[in-house]
Amino acid sequence: MVIHTSYLRHLRRKNHITMTEAAQRLGISKATLSRYENNKTEVKASVLLKMADLYGVDLEELLRKGEN
Repeated sequence: MVIHTSYLRHLRRKNHITMTEAAQRLGISKATLSRYENNKTEVKASVLLKMADLYGVDLEELLRKGEN
């Protein structure tokens, strides 16, 4: 699953959520979130669902951004 990782960072910042807060709310470590946002690790589907909810977007939108 390809996700445009800079979009993940953009959404987090747009929602005024720190990396620490996002990691806690997603149930992952800050290091894991950093790897997701820097395209070092593929985002797990279960985390993508949580991200969509946390950032207030549809999962489909997250996936479409990966196609650009």
